[in-house]
Amino acid sequence: MEVLRFLKDDALETIKAHATGGEFTASDFTWVLTVPAVWGHPAKQFMKKCAAQAGLVTEDTKGKLMLALEPEAALTWCLKLPSDGFFTQNHSRDSQDQSPGTRYTNSSYRGAALAR
Repeated sequence: MEVLRFLKDDALETIKAHATGGEFTASDFTWVLTVPAVWGHPAKQFMKKCAAQAGLVTEDTKGKLMLALEPEAALTWCLKLPSDGFFTQNHSRDSQDQSPGTRYTNSSYRGAALAR
C-alpha cells in the first residue's frame, strides 16, 4: 500500500511540475494497475482495497480504477512502440503488421511476459 501511495504522490507531483492551468488530484485520473495473470478474484480485490487505502480512488471514484493483466498490458505496450527495432515475419524492420486478421502471441514464462 505504501508503494502505491508513493507512486500516486510522485505521479501527481510530476504532473503538477509539468502542467499548467490548475491543480490535479487523484480523482482527476483513471488509474490502471497491472496484476499477474494468475491472480484470482480475492487477490484482485485485495489490490483494489490497497489502491483505495493508498488514496488512488475513493468510494465515489472507484470506477476510475482499472486492473489490467500484466501479459495483456505488455502486449498493448509493444503494439504502441514504433516499428524500428522490431522484425516482422518477413524480417523487415519497416513496420509491424497490424492489419485486420493479424494474430499475436502473448505468453508468460515464470512471471516474465513475452509478447510476439
